[in-house]
Amino acid sequence: HEWLNMALIGGYGSNASLNLQGWLKDFPFEKGNGIFYIDAAVNHGKLRYIKDWPTLDDIMRKFMIRNQKIIIEANSGKINGNNINHSIVTIPDMTMK
Repeated sequence: HEWLNMALIGGYGSNASLNLQGWLKDFPFEKGNGIFYIDAAVNHGKLRYIKDWPTLDDIMRKFMIRNQKIIIEANSGKINGNNINHSIVTIPDMTMK
């Protein structure tokens, strides 16, 4: 969860949905004994993938969590003033340190 606090530094989410199945004591369901899914549309998102790297700015599209995995799909955005037409950022396990 530390990565989320560092990385998601701006923007707006809308049309969010949550699917939570399983005992909260088992969260984040590493053993496949539950489901924690979040889906949200992202508008003007700002992402710092790694500290001291340039940020991804004006991300427009979708943010998803699938148990421990984070997926950010962008159909537009900018990095260092350069346009991004399509990109996918995946963090396989947000619980890793």
